[in-house]
Amino acid sequence: MDNENFSEITEYLSDRIKNILKYLPENVKNEAYEIRLRENRPLVLFGSKGAMFIGENSSYSSMDSRYGAIVTKNDIEETAAKICGYSVYSHQNEMAEGFVTFGKGHRAGFCGAAVFNGSTVSAVKNISSLNIRIAREVPGAADEILKRLYSQEKFPGIIIAGPPCAGKTTVLKNFAEQVSDKYTYGYRKTVVIDERYEMSGITGANCDILRGYPKDLGIIHAMRVLSPEVIICDEISSPSEADKVIAGLNCGIKFIVSLHAKSEEDLIKKSAAKILINSGEFEYIVLLKDSFSPGQIKKIIRTEDVEYGSSGRSGNNKFFCDCLRNSAS
Repeated sequence: MDNENFSEITEYLSDRIKNILKYLPENVKNEAYEIRLRENRPLVLFGSKGAMFIGENSSYSSMDSRYGAIVTKNDIEETAAKICGYSVYSHQNEMAEGFVTFGKGHRAGFCGAAVFNGSTVSAVKNISSLNIRIAREVPGAADEILKRLYSQEKFPGIIIAGPPCAGKTTVLKNFAEQVSDKYTYGYRKTVVIDERYEMSGITGANCDILRGYPKDLGIIHAMRVLSPEVIICDEISSPSEADKVIAGLNCGIKFIVSLHAKSEEDLIKKSAAKILINSGEFEYIVLLKDSFSPGQIKKIIRTEDVEYGSSGRSGNNKFFCDCLRNSAS
């Protein structure tokens, strides 16, 4: 893996932090997937070996936080401004929801004081820390899934699950590239619903990307104008989002989706997972390992082996057809 994305990230950091990180050894840059900036705390990278404290002279230690260069308030403010294109105010809605996506799908999580509008968080002020997640391209990240589950005669719907930083988005991006670019015996018409601008860089020959669309509107739009064979959605995080996916399933489209789950036990507790599994349209769950093994498969589970009980989802197809009819009129 090259360090092009790490180098891109440093351009969004304060000049001081940028100059510290640019001289790190290539292997440290290569393994990093998070940069943590906390006001008056040590500068930390997280990689395949865990936390790495980075010193002023680009030294590093996994054992002693005293090596870490102390991040200042100015470092936080300068970095936040660069990430937001020097318009923090215009990104307040994204910050209130947790993070801002920038560059080639990198994510910056903002920590500060919540500003409320009624019972809803409307903004974040007094930013005290940033969690910057580095988007990584992993060629062939979906190879094992495609080899084990797909063939000329077989194209199942699947759920990709795993904890944060396990490589779910990376796998989905590579999956989109390959299935739209003749891997599965033909250029399948593929649509990616990229609600949070995290799926940039996909180069598949027959792939369309709907950026910024909420999942329900993106699915409807794809159905109306793009005639997809495959729709890919990242991070199904709530029962309502799962319902929107289920609403489009009986239209002959295969869905490939991801959701957060630390383990098989954690997965079966998720309401969104229950809805998706009970639809009967997802044949497999691919459980990824962890942040130390991004993109690697821990286990493949057949959904018919998961016991949930009755789903009671009879109204979803009507919802979807009504939405299509209303949007076309």
